[in-house]
Amino acid sequence: MSLRRFIRTVCYVLLVSSGLLQAAHAPFTVTVATPKYVARTFLLWQQKTPCQQVKQYSSPYASRGTVELVIICRALYEAGLNFSLDLLEAPNYSRALLDVKSGRAIISAETVWDQEITEEFHVSKLIIPSNKFVKGVYVRSGDNRLNNVRNIDDLRKFRGVMVKNWIIDWYTMENMNLTMFPVNSIESLYYMIETERADYTLLEFNQAAHQARRVKHIQLQIVPGIKIRLEGERFFVVSKKAKYHDLVFSFLQQGLDVLQKNGEIHRAYQESGFFNPVMKDWILLNP
Repeated sequence: MSLRRFIRTVCYVLLVSSGLLQAAHAPFTVTVATPKYVARTFLLWQQKTPCQQVKQYSSPYASRGTVELVIICRALYEAGLNFSLDLLEAPNYSRALLDVKSGRAIISAETVWDQEITEEFHVSKLIIPSNKFVKGVYVRSGDNRLNNVRNIDDLRKFRGVMVKNWIIDWYTMENMNLTMFPVNSIESLYYMIETERADYTLLEFNQAAHQARRVKHIQLQIVPGIKIRLEGERFFVVSKKAKYHDLVFSFLQQGLDVLQKNGEIHRAYQESGFFNPVMKDWILLNP
């Protein structure tokens, strides 16, 4: 018996013994804690293509967060679990992680930094390796003052702003001795830059050719030619306090193994623009 078939058999026995063997009309509910901005974009994507059927990740709805939620969906589907996703919306990433830690949700929609993982979690296979999480420098639309920045000393002349519970971003910026103002939300971050109380922030790459980012009426543009790397590895986590956590974690691990072996996880990040070849040769300010 192959390892994959053995795992399927074990999971089937667990389903039967726990009374959870699902008929086609009654899929197992997987509660996923997700920031509201990820949930809303994911649901728009779902209207176009159910997450189980996603094959191409070059979607206008594809960001790292929505892509990771699709990866969870695809992994559970490939592992053979009959399920539906129930999205538990949170105001931000940190609150979503607390919902998983407490058992209110069984899994976090987004991968989690290794520094944030505690004994309350089952930890998945490695999803984003060290040195692969890279961000661009973003400024107010029309502001070209940072276009000549080519090293850390140049960037230190300007004022940054960062969501205070993005702990790895903060750690990275502090190590670079940059001036950073804390805010509580992404909306506040954009507002600080729009009102010129801060000059720049760090945001992830996407697939848009012009790399513009917008929240409500505020648009930020990328500073071409420079990037900053965040240190650490990222994993999916499953709550040990949630009901049937062992079952879901077993299916997740099996499905992630399938997606890693066929290259879908790397392709998802690349097609969505998070792993962006256009920025490959840009100057890394913290090599």
